[in-house]
Amino acid sequence: RRYASPLDADNFHVPEYRNFQTLTWTHPPLAPVTTGWVTESPARREARQIATLGAIQSHFFNRRLVTTAGYRVDDATDYVFQTKRVYPAGFERSSGILAVDPANIRKTSTRGPTKTLGAVLHVTNWVSAYGNFSSNFGSPRGTVVGPDAVVGPTTLGRGMDTGLKFTLLQNKVYLDVGYFDTSSNDETEILNLNLRDNGSIPGAYNAVFTALGNPSGRAPIFNASDAAAVAAMKSAFPLLRPTFNAQGDLLDQASRGYEARVTANPLNGMRLRATYSRTERQRENLYKFTLPMAAQLRAFVDDLQKRNPAVNVGALSTAADAVTIAEYLNLLDERLDLATGGNSTNYGGGGYSFNLAATYDFQQRLKGFDVTLTTLYKSGAYTGTYDVREGGVATGKLLGAKPLLGNSTLELGSGLRYRTRLVWLRNTTVTFQLNVSNLLNETEPVIRRATTPRRIAAPGAPAPEIPRDGSMFVQYFLRDPRAWNLSAKLQF
Repeated sequence: RRYASPLDADNFHVPEYRNFQTLTWTHPPLAPVTTGWVTESPARREARQIATLGAIQSHFFNRRLVTTAGYRVDDATDYVFQTKRVYPAGFERSSGILAVDPANIRKTSTRGPTKTLGAVLHVTNWVSAYGNFSSNFGSPRGTVVGPDAVVGPTTLGRGMDTGLKFTLLQNKVYLDVGYFDTSSNDETEILNLNLRDNGSIPGAYNAVFTALGNPSGRAPIFNASDAAAVAAMKSAFPLLRPTFNAQGDLLDQASRGYEARVTANPLNGMRLRATYSRTERQRENLYKFTLPMAAQLRAFVDDLQKRNPAVNVGALSTAADAVTIAEYLNLLDERLDLATGGNSTNYGGGGYSFNLAATYDFQQRLKGFDVTLTTLYKSGAYTGTYDVREGGVATGKLLGAKPLLGNSTLELGSGLRYRTRLVWLRNTTVTFQLNVSNLLNETEPVIRRATTPRRIAAPGAPAPEIPRDGSMFVQYFLRDPRAWNLSAKLQF
């Protein structure tokens, strides 16, 4: 996989993740990023899954109602490669960069059942209603969460899709309109919690205990080395520890939307298929451990104040850091508010897509061949927001903020299929199929996120363009280039 940069896209590559890479990047405050090996994400993962599935289908009322029930057991094992922070030569004083550590692997095993239940009700001979409901689970991936830094719980998901099906014009047109929800709970994400400097969420948390244990000009208010004191704190405030230990936290991932699909057979041998889909993706209930932990930390400081009435606990600070405990508590809340807002949206998600496919089966000459042409349009995804200000200038009065959408894409595809029978192999049916995706080889990267500096527009003006010249911090999705897929299927 390749990474794109406004400066030098051709020289960004993702290495084989099990091999520790040599970094050659240039630190941004010193010079623009040029080239170098970069990691795809802070962790790499391998998984093995074994599944056993059983299903049963029944029909009632002269086949007017059809039901399906399924039960599946999954056994999943994950091997997650952990990370370590490295500092290239000449940039030892920088914040470094996270790289995969092949010597540090965390193994997790998960086993559990999933269930599904579906039903179709044929209201008339041309209208049917359907509903499908299912449960699922996922591995916690190995990122540790909570006060004791343990691997997160199993991710629990619920799937649902329901809608109506119509058969029209003497079975020449089929229409399917539906709503779907594929949300999941307790997903594990890093969520800005892997940083440990004073400008981070854990940094503000740890600074409170540092000031309590080493206040300037007086004896400690709380001694983190006193096992009895720590045990008493954990008993009264179960989410608190003297040090912030977690690498990430839990959230719920919502994914809901609508879909309409039309299939038509206008001519003998011709089939048209059109699909419109709109999906809303949103992260919900972020920081399930960290938010209540921050509330308990404030309550703990209040409790220490009651037990030490002669000391202004909130005004304490260390000799090396003049920021007070009360100020760090406020900073912790502010950083959590900011991170919650910034992480609640799936950048690069949302929007809608439209797909149109046309297939023709040759009836006389070239019988056995068919050709397919496809188009896939995707609207610009959510990349951030822009400000609406009076006069369209930075000094104008802020009137509100609106979504800033990325670039839309249109891709073409084609397919060629040939079906025949092999008489010498007991009339075995064989199908050869060649599919070409991204026929025109459109490879311009798709904008995923655009942040600083913020774009500004006047009231009523169109949304501003997102520049690609490096004047704005932009992240990209890469598009798969033209691909050829040749397959053969034999039916005995």
